[in-house]
Amino acid sequence: MKKSSVWMLVAAGFALNAAGLLWIRSEVGQAGKKNFLREDLSLQVVSFEPAEQAEKTDLLQVFLSRDLASAEEVGRPLGWTPFTFEPAVEGTWIWSRGNAMGLKLSEPLPKGTQFSVQATDQISGKLGLPLSGATKLSFRTSPLRVERCEELGKRGDRFEVEVRFNQEVEPGTLSEYLEAIDSDGEKLDRVIMGTGRKRVMKVAVEEPKDRIFEIKVKKGMPGVEGPLGLERDFFSQISLGPSFAVLNARPPWRRGADEKCAVELRFNKRVDVLREKPRVKLDPDVPGLVVSWTGQGVRLYGAFESPDRHFVATVEDDVVSSDGEVLPAGARFSFVMPKRSPTISFVRHQGVLSPKGNLEVELRTCAVRNLRLSATKIYPNNLASHLRGDSRYQPDRIGRELFSVVKPLKVGANAVSLNVVNLKDWIEEPLGLYYLEASNEDGGWQDDQAVVAVTDLMITTKRHPRGVLAWVTSLSGGSPVSGVEVSVVSTSNQRLAKGLTGENGLVELDAPKDHPDGAPWVVLARKGEDLSFRRLDQRKWDLSKVAKDGRTPVSGLDACLYAERGVRRPGELVRLTGVVRDETGNAPDEKTPLELRVFRPDGKLVQSTPLKLGKGGILHHEYQTHVEAWTGGWRFGLFLPGSDREIGSLQTGVEAFAPVRLEVGSEAVRSWFGQVEAPEVKVAGRYLFGVPASDMSFQVRGDWKPASFEAIGWEDFSFGDPSATEKVAFEPISGRTDADGEAMIFPATDRLTPGLWKGTGYVSLTTPGGATVSDSFELNKLQASRMIGARLAGGAQVVAGSPFPVELVACQPLADEVPVGDVELVLLKIESDWIHKRVNGKWIWSKREQAIEQSKALVGQVAGGEKPSKVEMVCAEPGLWSLVARDLLSGALTRINFEVASDNSPVALSRSPHRVNLSLDRASYKPGETAKVSVDAPFEGHLLLTLETDRVVWSKSIRMEKQRAQIEVPLPSSLPGGAFVTASVIRPLDAGSTDWKPHRAFGMVRLATDFSERKLEVDLELPKEARPGTQVEVKVSANLSANALIHLWAVDEGVLSVTDFETPDPANSFFAPWRAVVDSGDLYLELFPDHKGLSTMERFGAGGGASRRSLVRAKPPKSVILWNEFVPVGEDGSLKKKFILPEDFTGELRFMA
Repeated sequence: MKKSSVWMLVAAGFALNAAGLLWIRSEVGQAGKKNFLREDLSLQVVSFEPAEQAEKTDLLQVFLSRDLASAEEVGRPLGWTPFTFEPAVEGTWIWSRGNAMGLKLSEPLPKGTQFSVQATDQISGKLGLPLSGATKLSFRTSPLRVERCEELGKRGDRFEVEVRFNQEVEPGTLSEYLEAIDSDGEKLDRVIMGTGRKRVMKVAVEEPKDRIFEIKVKKGMPGVEGPLGLERDFFSQISLGPSFAVLNARPPWRRGADEKCAVELRFNKRVDVLREKPRVKLDPDVPGLVVSWTGQGVRLYGAFESPDRHFVATVEDDVVSSDGEVLPAGARFSFVMPKRSPTISFVRHQGVLSPKGNLEVELRTCAVRNLRLSATKIYPNNLASHLRGDSRYQPDRIGRELFSVVKPLKVGANAVSLNVVNLKDWIEEPLGLYYLEASNEDGGWQDDQAVVAVTDLMITTKRHPRGVLAWVTSLSGGSPVSGVEVSVVSTSNQRLAKGLTGENGLVELDAPKDHPDGAPWVVLARKGEDLSFRRLDQRKWDLSKVAKDGRTPVSGLDACLYAERGVRRPGELVRLTGVVRDETGNAPDEKTPLELRVFRPDGKLVQSTPLKLGKGGILHHEYQTHVEAWTGGWRFGLFLPGSDREIGSLQTGVEAFAPVRLEVGSEAVRSWFGQVEAPEVKVAGRYLFGVPASDMSFQVRGDWKPASFEAIGWEDFSFGDPSATEKVAFEPISGRTDADGEAMIFPATDRLTPGLWKGTGYVSLTTPGGATVSDSFELNKLQASRMIGARLAGGAQVVAGSPFPVELVACQPLADEVPVGDVELVLLKIESDWIHKRVNGKWIWSKREQAIEQSKALVGQVAGGEKPSKVEMVCAEPGLWSLVARDLLSGALTRINFEVASDNSPVALSRSPHRVNLSLDRASYKPGETAKVSVDAPFEGHLLLTLETDRVVWSKSIRMEKQRAQIEVPLPSSLPGGAFVTASVIRPLDAGSTDWKPHRAFGMVRLATDFSERKLEVDLELPKEARPGTQVEVKVSANLSANALIHLWAVDEGVLSVTDFETPDPANSFFAPWRAVVDSGDLYLELFPDHKGLSTMERFGAGGGASRRSLVRAKPPKSVILWNEFVPVGEDGSLKKKFILPEDFTGELRFMA
């Protein structure tokens, strides 16, 4: 082809392409013009929301192709119906947006329903535009869905499975659609438990042969609310754990001289510890065996003694695992106790003996044939060296050895021997301090030591910041001792103070805790050759049941210092306010100089600023934090210039925080849940400005506790066991809130035994930034088909040996009909006494109780009618008894504790032998008044009664001829923090008694000060809501005089919630009760048991976070604080103040005054 021809073809191709492009452009332009014209003249439906899960919203929206409503019209009702629904839906049509119409629903839509939406003819007429395109739409609510399927454990010969749906279902429908299939594809027998429609259904499935089965719910199963059923088959495979079985017995790996020890019978699953303790038979028998539950099995505690050390334990009752599987009675365990190791141990390692007592020290040995005993008398001038521990390692350097002998022991190789060392046979003049040592002469490392002080001088001390009050009494006489030289020695062995006791045995020693020669450490008492001592840091009175906490006592000027909020960001102001008062409670002189010291979180002082007091003892100060300030707790202290005594202090936070703008609520869907009902709790979170907190994670914790209740019409009857203390923790629950900020939770109840249970739960909602808000809820669960009520008919006193009537009635609070069944009555005698035992290395008096079954009775056909069932029972002896009614139909239990007298005489109950009960005649007292104190002691003796504030301000030592007395206590003219009344009662040592008993009892009671005349009540009046940028007026009323001052300010509630900030209250600061600062203790806590021992004892005598800094400078939103200082009130005793709200703030403000 010629070159010219080729170029002609190329040119023709370009021309055709150009023509084609021009034609396409023209067509597109014409189409655009047509579409534009059509859009100008018509309206289309773009979408409908929501298309799915419509039950979760209260607004159905139709979105149009263009904006038709102005901003003012949005949210207003239409007044006409643009669309209709099938099935019909009730609600109000509004403009939800400029381009959307919304139907505000009157009630939630039912689940499982398909809806169609049809445009009406009113649209064109009302809007002036024709509606083109699709005019019929559809949406639906959630079809039936299985939310969870889990195995709950074995009940009898079947396994329980819980199936949870998103809506209620009928039991009959579920039975038609649900199958249980084993691993071979064979169908298992299953039974739907309970009656009535429920969201949570329980299914009992027969046990599969290989412990694996599958739950299948077939497609198409409908729910109660709507016809849309399961869209596909649901499958859940369940693998059962190993069958509940015996594991092994675990005896101790080593045995020494302890008479008793524990053996654990272990199973391969955790056991249900809420069941009754099983009976256990041991071969050979162990007298006094104590059986209890552990998490993994059964604990046996007793004296396991056998020649060959072999034992067989048989559990004679069924044992139930925590998941409900039952191990039948007869489980056997075989175990061998280890051989005892050579052991030497003093029963007590430190204590006091009276020179007029038996002077015996008990020593326990095991597998030791030859015992070496030695004693060293410690010189009085080396007492401090001994107390620092030198006697243990170098006794010969601080004292003189009195004897060292070897004694053979006539015991077997595996036997325990309790021996007595009689000091009378070794020491001629027993007064003094002795170091005893016992060791195995045949070798090994078996040895033990004891320190014994032989003295008749018993010291009771009351240590306070200013010194020590000492009370010296005679151990043998049980009365005060006069003329005793008492001194206080410091840790550096320096004598700080000295004095003589008076006729009442008391002496006050001036030995402050900040003494330049050291803090008080030891109190010495000497009279003639008798020397006694007491370390102030050891063996203090245990008064844990008395509320001793409170504010640290103050003297001189006192200040309440507070900030406007609990936390601020670096770079923001700390606004401080102070209220200062003197010892009389009045405002000090305005010329009083003050100094504010600012301490960083690491404790470093960063600023000292002089301050001036204003009118009424008020001060205000602003401290500017740096933008790179340390984060953490900053402390602000108010001082007098040149003094280190803090008048008032405040710790407040500096953190790079985000305000908490969330709140969470939780509430049970109803107050009571029956036996077959699963408890349901609704959780709802929202932001403080009203928007739901959707898709937020939450956690739930809590526990169930047994509860008792009153039944209407049977108010005199007891239902349940008020003495039950066991708890069952909720299984941990976690999840996320839905689009409405809500969630439903279902605390598990499968481990609850029959009866009434009260549940307390806590819900924590966590924000994406990590902040947490919480709420609590309560539940009542009746885990029984009925409850049994019991009462002692007539309410008369039960007399030993005389029949008394017992009445029973059945009750079902959640049903109209009450089942009829038999009830077993068990009569128990409560035996109680007090024993002296060692706990955590200390000897204490502990109460021991044991319930012993006396008789049983079967009451048939107990019903819930108007006439209760009646039976007579007899208590053979006086004391404390318990009546247990066990319902054989439901398993529920009711217990009544009651007292039985002898021939109408008062009941003698076992009381604490070492506690003095104190009571006051009034709840509070004004300074200068007289308080009447009732003293109830466990025995007669000599009483020391004291009134204590920051020191002992009053004391009295008298003889109590009876166990009860009332004593008048004069109160001081100044009592700013209340006081404590303490009592100590002593009695003489009874060395001839056959048992050991306390020789001193003590007690304490708090005495409150009446400040009612000095407290002011403040009332705030303000609007509940206001729009941003507007002005609000707040009125404060307090019925004050014209010279009073009021402090009013407001802070963003979201900021206050970060630290749970409480509105400051100066009254709670100035009038808060003081904490107990007087430490009481005595030598009676260290007494060796000194009484007639057992004749079988072998006796030995002469013939035998760092702080951190913020490294990144953040730019968070500004905290909202409407600040004001103290201002005078008006003539009417009130204050009105106007505040301008920020225009960019939404949330809640807290006004504080």
